[in-house]
Amino acid sequence: MSELEWSPPDRFEEYRLVQPLGRGAMGLVYLAHDSLLDRPVAVKFPRAAEDPDVRERFFVEARAIARLQHPNVVAIYRASEVGGHPYLVSEYVRGRALDQLQWPVPWRQVLAIAIDLTRGLAAAHRCGVLHRDVKPANAMITDDGRAKLLDFGLAVVVDGGVIEEPVMPPRLERATSPRSERPKHHLAALDAMETVSAFHPEPLTLGNGTPNARIEGTPLYAAPEIWEGEPATRRSDLYSLGILLYELVAGAAPHRGIPAAQLAEIVKTWDVPRLGDLVPDVDPGFAAIIDRLVERDAGARFPSADALLVALEEMAAPRREDDVPDGNPYRGLAAFDSAHGSLFFGRRGEIRELVDRVRAEPLVIVGGDSGTGKSSVCRAGVLPWLVEHDGWTRVDIVPGRKPVRALAAALAPWCGRAEDELEKQFEDSPDDTARTLRQSASDAPSVAFARGSGVSRTSAPRKLLVFVDQLEELHTLSDPADARVFARALAAIGQRSPSVRVLATARSDYLSRLAMLPGLGDDMSRGLYFLRPLAGDRIREAIVRPAAAQGVRFESDTLVDTLVEQTENAPGGLPLLQFTLAELWDARDVETRTIPSDALAALGGVAGALTRHADRILAGLDANGRESARQILLRLVTAEGTRARRSAGELLRERTDRAALEVLVRGRIVVANDAQDGAYEIAHEALLASWSTLNDWLEQTAADHAVRRRVEQAAAEWERAGEPRDLLWSRRKLVEARPLDRSSLAPREAAFLAAGHRAIVRTRILVAAGLVAVAAGTIATGTILRARARHELERVIAGQLTDATTSLDSARTISRERDAVRTQAFARFDAHDWSAGEDAWAKAEELGLREAGQYRAASSHLENALALDPTRTSLREQLADLLTERLQRAQRDRHTELADELAGRLAAYDSGHRASDLATEAQIELDVAPGTTVYREHGDTRMLVGTAPLPALHVPPGALVLAFEAPGRAPAHMPVLAGHGEKLKLSVALPPAASVPDGMIYVPAGRFLFGSADSSDLRRGFLNSPPMHEVAAPAFLIARHEVTYGEWIAFLDDLSPSERAARTPSSQMPQSAVTLTEVAPKKWRYTFVRGTKTYVADQGARIHYDDRKVRADQDWLKFPVAAISYEDALAYAAWLDRTKRLPGARVCDEYEWERAARGADGRTWPTGETLGGGDANIDVTYGRLPLAFGPDEVGSHPRSRSPVGADDMAGNAWEWTRSVETTENSPIARGGGWYNEALSARSTNREPAEPTQRHVWIGLRMCANPPLSEPTPPTVK
Repeated sequence: MSELEWSPPDRFEEYRLVQPLGRGAMGLVYLAHDSLLDRPVAVKFPRAAEDPDVRERFFVEARAIARLQHPNVVAIYRASEVGGHPYLVSEYVRGRALDQLQWPVPWRQVLAIAIDLTRGLAAAHRCGVLHRDVKPANAMITDDGRAKLLDFGLAVVVDGGVIEEPVMPPRLERATSPRSERPKHHLAALDAMETVSAFHPEPLTLGNGTPNARIEGTPLYAAPEIWEGEPATRRSDLYSLGILLYELVAGAAPHRGIPAAQLAEIVKTWDVPRLGDLVPDVDPGFAAIIDRLVERDAGARFPSADALLVALEEMAAPRREDDVPDGNPYRGLAAFDSAHGSLFFGRRGEIRELVDRVRAEPLVIVGGDSGTGKSSVCRAGVLPWLVEHDGWTRVDIVPGRKPVRALAAALAPWCGRAEDELEKQFEDSPDDTARTLRQSASDAPSVAFARGSGVSRTSAPRKLLVFVDQLEELHTLSDPADARVFARALAAIGQRSPSVRVLATARSDYLSRLAMLPGLGDDMSRGLYFLRPLAGDRIREAIVRPAAAQGVRFESDTLVDTLVEQTENAPGGLPLLQFTLAELWDARDVETRTIPSDALAALGGVAGALTRHADRILAGLDANGRESARQILLRLVTAEGTRARRSAGELLRERTDRAALEVLVRGRIVVANDAQDGAYEIAHEALLASWSTLNDWLEQTAADHAVRRRVEQAAAEWERAGEPRDLLWSRRKLVEARPLDRSSLAPREAAFLAAGHRAIVRTRILVAAGLVAVAAGTIATGTILRARARHELERVIAGQLTDATTSLDSARTISRERDAVRTQAFARFDAHDWSAGEDAWAKAEELGLREAGQYRAASSHLENALALDPTRTSLREQLADLLTERLQRAQRDRHTELADELAGRLAAYDSGHRASDLATEAQIELDVAPGTTVYREHGDTRMLVGTAPLPALHVPPGALVLAFEAPGRAPAHMPVLAGHGEKLKLSVALPPAASVPDGMIYVPAGRFLFGSADSSDLRRGFLNSPPMHEVAAPAFLIARHEVTYGEWIAFLDDLSPSERAARTPSSQMPQSAVTLTEVAPKKWRYTFVRGTKTYVADQGARIHYDDRKVRADQDWLKFPVAAISYEDALAYAAWLDRTKRLPGARVCDEYEWERAARGADGRTWPTGETLGGGDANIDVTYGRLPLAFGPDEVGSHPRSRSPVGADDMAGNAWEWTRSVETTENSPIARGGGWYNEALSARSTNREPAEPTQRHVWIGLRMCANPPLSEPTPPTVK
C-alpha cells in the first residue's frame, strides 16, 4: 500500500482518534483520546514514513522533546509504530498558533509571549537540543495565556547537555547605505511575486555558491550564518525567535515578500530595520532587545537564551521606588529577605536561572562557599518571585538539632495536621508521608495570575514550595539518625510532581557528606546549582545601587573602586562588605547625602571593619564579662569549627553570662533565631573566618576540639542505642575528656560523660566495699571475717566471669553466622550479582552490630572482674585473649579506628607474646626466572632485594610493592598485601619487552582488595561501591596515561568521513564545553569553554589558562581526550586491535582499573590515604579559580602515580571502564576529574552512565590482554 493510500486505524493501543487537527508537508496530526489515562492527546503521523530519512527525523523529534520537561515546551508521552508507520503522542495544547493571531500584537502581550518562549528555548538548549525552526506556526498561546514551543521535527540533539557556541568571527558593521538604496519591496507584501514559503520547491543557493535542495528550517526565519552554510547554533535559534517577535510587533516579518532568488543575499548583506523606526509605540527597551536578536553578526546577539531571559524579565518587572524600605539599605551580617528584595542587587542572572530551575526540577540545591549569599539569593530573589508570579505557597525550614521536628512544624499548618502526628509519620514512613503531602498539593485548587499576560489561571493545583536553609546543619548539628530520616523525607517530597518543589542551600564543603545521606545523592547530582562569589561590576552594583535607591551617593569613584577591590581579595568578602557598607551608611553626611571617602579608612577597610567592631564590643566589658563572652562564643562553635545553635539555658551558666549575652546581641555579634525557638547563634560564619580574637580562643582550645567531636559522636550513638552501659567510655577515654569545659557541652554530651563517671564510681565502690570488708574482717573477727569477705569477692568475680563467658559464647556464635553470610555476600558480588550481594551484606552488617555488642559486653565484664582483683593473672590473660580476638576481627573487617583502640587496650594487659604474634613476619616465596632482579619499593625509595633465584623473603605484615626486571623483558610492579605469619608464593613471568607496546604497563596476576570499607551510607549512597573484599585478578596490560587528543586524532584521521563525524569529541554543559573540529583535511581545532572564557587552539598551538600561576601553558594534544562516549571508547579499542597498534586492546574492566589504581592494600587514592591539590588535578589544585579549571597534560602530576606506575588515576579526567556489577558490561566512569573534589576522585568511586553519554570530564585509559610469555629457560648450574 502506498503512503498516500494509508490512513491510521480509528483505534490502536489505548488511543482512539477523534478528529484531524492539521495536515501539512511533514505529516498528519489528530486529536485522540487516551482511554488508559482518560485525557485528550495529539497524535502525529509523518508523511513519507517509508523514507529512512523521514523516519530518522521523526524519531529525532521524539528524542529531542523527550529530553525536555518544561511548562513552555509541548510534552511528549509516547513514540511508537502502528502498522509499520511511526507515530508520536504528545500533550494536546488548547489554544491558537501564533500565526493565527491578529497582527500586529500589542507589545506588552508580545513581551509575555517572548518570556514564555525564551524559557522553553533555554530549557531546550540546556538539554542539548537546538530547535532550528522557531516560527509563529511552531508556537502556540494556550487558553490559559501561556506560550509553548511546538514541533521539534527539525531539531538536532547534541550529546552532553547545553550547547555552547563556536568562536565567533569578527563582528560585521551595520549596513549604512541610505534607506532608499534598499530593495523597494523590503517589508512589503507582494502577493503577485514568488515569495519564500516554509519549504520552497526550487533549489536555494547558500552563501558558498552550492545549490541545496533547501536549508534546514524555514528560510524566512533563518539566520545569516545559516545562509552561509554554517551549522545551527543557539544564536541562530535566537535570531529566529527575534524574527518571530519582530513579526508579531510589526505585523510582518522584515523579509516577508522578498523573492526567493534574492532572499539569501538580502539576509546576508542588509541589516533588519530598527523596530522602533517602524513601530514608534513599542517600548524602546523592548525594541532594543528585539533589534539585538536580529543582528546580522551572530556575536552581537545575546549569547544565550538565559541571558535573553534576564533582559526580558527585567523589562517585565521593573523595580519601583515605593518598594524601597526605610532605614539602612545594607543588611550587615543578616541575610536579605523578601522585604529587602528591592535592595538586593548583583544577582539578577542567578535569580532568573534558579527560578527556571525550580520550575523545571523537583529538587534544587544552591551550593556555594560560605559568604557567597546563598540564603539571600533565595530569600530576597528566588522565593518572592515564585510566590508572587507563579502562585507557590512557601514553607521555610532550618534543620537545627531536630530536623524532623522542624520539618513537621513547618508543614503541619499547610496540610492541617498536628505537629506531633506528622513528626511520627515522617519517622515511621517518610516515603508514604511525603506521597500524602504531594497528593494534598494536587487535590486543592488555588488561583494564580500570569504576570504580563493579563490572563488569570484558576483552578490550578495548590503548589507547595519547601525552602530548606543551611542544609549542612544535617551534618553539623543534627542527630545522625534524624538527619537520615529528614533526608529521606526531603528526597521523597521532592519527587517529580507539578505541585511540589524543594529549594535548599548548603555550604559547598559539606556537599559530599550531604550526598551520603539516603535519598539525597542522586537528586543532588541532578539539582545542584553552584553559586559563585560576586565579582567586578556586580559587586559595584551591590555597593552603589542600594544607597542610590535612597538618594545617597558615594563621595568618589575611588572609594567604590577600593570597596570592590578589597571585597574581591577578602576570603568570604561579601558579608564583610555588607557589614562595612552598613557601617559606612551610619557614617554618611546626612545634609549632603554623601558617604565620605575617609570613613572607610576609619573603619579599617572591608577586611578590618567587622573585626574592629567585634573587638570594640569586647573592650566595653569588664574582665568577668569578657570571660563570659568568651565562654558563650566558644559554646556557639561546634567541634568542626562551624556555627552551633544553643538555647539560653545552654549558654547561661554564670551570673555574668546574661549581661554578656545581651551585649553580644546588641553588638550584632550573636543573633537570636526566632525560627529555632529563640536559640542563639553567631551572626555569620565570616566572624569564624576573620575575627582574630575568636580564632585565638579557638586555637587555645584546639586540643579539646578533637576530643569534643568524639564525645558528641559517642553521646549520639549512646542516646540512639537507649543509653546502654556498655557504650559508656572507659576510664582511659574519660581521662582524655577531663580537660573539656563541662559548661561548654550540650546536655546530651554532659549527661554521657556524667554517666560514664558514675559507672566508674560504682565500680570503685564495689572494689572498695570488698577491701573494706577485708579490712573490717581483719580488725573485728580475724580469719573468719576475712574468709567471708573473700568468699563474697569471689562470688562477685565469678558472676562477672559467668556473664563474660555467656556474652563471649554468644559473640562467637553470631560471628560464625556472620562469617558465613559475609562469605556468601562476597560470592554474590564476585558473581556479578550485586543486588543479591547487597541483600546478604545488609544481613551481615546487622549480625555485625549484634556481634559487636556481645563482644563489648564480654570485655566489660572481664574488666569489671579485673578491677575487683587486679592481682589475678588469669583474669588479665583472659582479657588479653579476648582483646586479641576482637583486634584480629577488626583488622580483617578493616575497622581501623576500632583496631587502633583495641591495640591500645591490649598493650595494657598483654604479657608480650600476643603483640609479638601479631607482628610475626610474612614469608614470600618468589617463583621468577633466574636472572630476574627484584627490588622492594616504598614511595620514591627503592631497595635491592637480589637476583633470582632467591631464598624466601621475610617481611613485616602489611603492604609492599615488589619490582621485577630482567634483560629483554618488560618490567613489572607487584603490589602485595601480606598478613602476619602468612606464607605466600608469588609467580611472576615477565613478558618479552618487544611484546609490550610503548606506554603500556604489565601487571602480573595477583590478589588485591576491591571495594570500599566505608559506612554503608557513604559506600552505597555516594561511592556506589561494594564492600571491601579480596579479589584475584589475572595479568593484564594497562596504559601509563589516559588516551590523549593527539592519539584520538590519529584514530579519527583513519576513519571514513561519516564514522569520523560520529566519533569526533563534543560535549556542552552549563559552565563548560569541549569541541574538536576538523578545519581542513587532517587539521584539527580544539575549543574549550570554561564559564565566560573560550580557549581555541589549532594543532601546534598551546592553551594558556588565565588564572593559573603554575602549568599555565599547556599542549592540548597531550590533554586526556574527553567528551567521548563509551561507544566511542569501544570503537577506539577495536581500531587499536584491528590496526595492531595495540593487539588485544579493550576498555579496562573495573577489577583491572581499581587494582592498577590502588595496588593491593585497599588505599583510598593512588597516593594513599590523602590526596591534596599538589598531588593531582582536582578542584583545589589551582585554588578553585573559575578560569584556572581545566585539564592538564597527561603525566603532569607524578606524585599521584599508582603502585603499578600508572599516572593520573585520580583527577584530570574520568575514565570509562566496563562494569563488573552485572554481566551486561555496562559503562562506569572512574577516577574523578579536574572539577571534582577529592571524594569524587576516590579509587572506589563509581559513576554509572549511559553508553552514548558524552561529558567534558570523561575520557579513557586503555587495557589489553597480556602477551603470551616465552617459556622460561632452564636453570644453568
